[in-house]
Amino acid sequence: MKRILLALLLLSQVCFAQFPVNVDKYNSSATSLQDILKIDGKLETGILGSASVALPLSPGANVIGFATVYTQGGGNWFIEDFSVYSNKDAVLTLLVNNIAGIGGRGLFISHRFTVKADQTITIPWNDIVPYGATFYMQYVSSTVTTGTLDLYATYKGYKFSQTGNHFAKKVAKFIGDSITELSGDRDHDDPNKGWPMQVTLAFKKAGNDIKPVNKAMSGLLAEEMATASKWGYLHSTHSSITYIMLGMNLSANLTAYTNAITQIVTTEQYDNPKSQIVVIKPTVTTDAPREATLATYRAALTTLIPTLNAARPAGSPAILLIDGSAAYTVAELAAAGGDGVHPPQSLVNQLATYVINNAGPSVITSLNQ
Repeated sequence: MKRILLALLLLSQVCFAQFPVNVDKYNSSATSLQDILKIDGKLETGILGSASVALPLSPGANVIGFATVYTQGGGNWFIEDFSVYSNKDAVLTLLVNNIAGIGGRGLFISHRFTVKADQTITIPWNDIVPYGATFYMQYVSSTVTTGTLDLYATYKGYKFSQTGNHFAKKVAKFIGDSITELSGDRDHDDPNKGWPMQVTLAFKKAGNDIKPVNKAMSGLLAEEMATASKWGYLHSTHSSITYIMLGMNLSANLTAYTNAITQIVTTEQYDNPKSQIVVIKPTVTTDAPREATLATYRAALTTLIPTLNAARPAGSPAILLIDGSAAYTVAELAAAGGDGVHPPQSLVNQLATYVINNAGPSVITSLNQ
């Protein structure tokens, strides 16, 4: 898995995750949906589309067509703003198809705006846009009608992969790498198929008013996530139960790994002292050298968690340790094909079942709000 550098906070040529800049939210009460999504979601920016079209154009012609943030799934984006660059003075229309009006403004949203030559404008949006929504821009007019009209559009928002009640009294938080963030079908587009959502739904079926907050991020080492925790990235509006599964992206050494897990756990205990923390030993890989290193991580966690439990703050629940490598075998992963790291949907389901059976509502029968 490709390592993501923590220092990379500029807009990439593809959509990627970023750590929120505003981290002074500790123990704050979020009452608006915008605040909740900013705290619980992940700040991400991406390219909406670009175009270079010959002029003249007929009014209503599409100039950036049908760019989709995510093609399927049940989560939402809170889009904060769009940015548009143009090489000519022009009037354009931004259209958003919200599929079934899930975003709260009806089926189609139309916004006409003016751009100036060689300038970038920002269009505030501040609304939920559902997975599957399509975005495109139409030409209205331009002061110059010869040559080409060059456009470049980006978006900024907060990714929140769940369909339930954003104001739910309880939160299941998930901290990990791509196996947790992108868990689901091989297209990685449907958060409802991932093991975090399956675990959350198990708690919901058991009578909990709960939502998932997925703070996992592809490619991160445990020590990189530990650094992010110091920045406030792992903070959420609250947390009733927190699952931590890291290690597939190998750390610099075993000490770095255990120090990172310690940092993440203690930060979570400080931030949410009543949260039930579940540490999950890394799942398996078909890469033999990597698997050998992961075995040392699993053994180290067996020793580390009792030590952390002995030092936990008064009133904090004992940390529960379970073994992700028991969810499916190396042979099962190899037989499934793929890259030997990321499980297909069938094995994702096995991982979800394992977590539910060993650290789900039948084991953890009471969750603090």
